[in-house]
Amino acid sequence: MFVVCPDCGADQQEVGKYCENCGRLITPADAQGSGAAAPAGAAPWSAPPPTPAGVTPWNTPTTPPATSAGGARFAVVRNGQPNPAEGFTITHAGEYLVGRPNQEAGTGVDIDLRQWVQPLDLNGQKQFLVHRSQCFLGLAQDGTVTIRACAGAETDTLVKPAGGPSFVPLQQFATIRPVRVDSTYPLLPGDLIYMGDPTAIQYFQTGDPTAQGTYLVLELLQA
Repeated sequence: MFVVCPDCGADQQEVGKYCENCGRLITPADAQGSGAAAPAGAAPWSAPPPTPAGVTPWNTPTTPPATSAGGARFAVVRNGQPNPAEGFTITHAGEYLVGRPNQEAGTGVDIDLRQWVQPLDLNGQKQFLVHRSQCFLGLAQDGTVTIRACAGAETDTLVKPAGGPSFVPLQQFATIRPVRVDSTYPLLPGDLIYMGDPTAIQYFQTGDPTAQGTYLVLELLQA
């Protein structure tokens, strides 16, 4: 059964699946009178996104858990400071896709950004400004924390090196850090990662709350 998403108005959204436009779970209540039922295993919208083995979300409003040597701790930046209550830790070597699920293609991500950002209302349509495939964050076997661009988001993922003056798009990051043999770039504690519309980065840098919530900034913490 296909219905109109009650959140963003997108047509032809299937009951029991997430809206392809704004990510809302379309429930049987959204199709009242249709007789449609949600498929077995459909999760409620309030359920937290699953995380893969090797990624630990911070679920407490206190200090994040201690990590093993070589782990990569990322904190969400709020009001110019890393928030110890929000973030995640990569505890196992590997690369992890950061973004949001592609409901149309039926593919997911390792780290779902929707828990930290909000869709923007554009002419009555709710649109996320972070990409479905935003970037890859990883932990190499030698303990190096890495980042790699996803096709189409090279200019929408920017890094400000610790102590550096400005953010640099990933497609230009080779001018700051040497690319590794696996086509990733090394990250260092204190690096900031911006994900979202690059034109809104001015709001983050000046503390202007105009676009707050439509983009995400992470800081790599000291392990």
